[in-house]
Amino acid sequence: GTDNDAAPGPSVMVGSTVTWTYEVTNDGNVDLTNLAVTDDKGVLVSCPATSLAVGQSLTCTGTGTAIAGQYENTGCVVGTAPSGATVDDCNPDHYNGLLPASIAGFVYVDADNDGVKDAGEAPIANTTVTLTGTDVFSATVSLTTVTNGTGYYEFTNLKPGTYTLNET
Repeated sequence: GTDNDAAPGPSVMVGSTVTWTYEVTNDGNVDLTNLAVTDDKGVLVSCPATSLAVGQSLTCTGTGTAIAGQYENTGCVVGTAPSGATVDDCNPDHYNGLLPASIAGFVYVDADNDGVKDAGEAPIANTTVTLTGTDVFSATVSLTTVTNGTGYYEFTNLKPGTYTLNET
């Protein structure tokens, strides 16, 4: 639903489905036939027609699975004019594939107040740890867990974002 000609484009989670929409418009002065839309990354593109009259548009689609990092692909259309001449155009698209994040740690008695869990510093089991914040998609996050017998807690499969931890 967005036009992402320039990087980075929208952020998407790795493994999610990405749908590309290829809007093809004949803004020339002759009808076109033998239309074919392709994607340089191998996305299979499906179009409802292979010809376009002057002034007409059609919408083609393709889907793929998001990969990590900055992604760029280019969609191209090729058609044939009545004279046999080839008409073509291309357009880039971008997204940024994000990997899930984890936040983990220990709750313990920091006997020497150095902020480091040293050998012999006692774990604190059954402590409630709350994670709150906002992910990169502007969703509010509020999760709670309880430390285990070693004082360990972990929040997994998080979308990247800005979070605060609170121990009670």
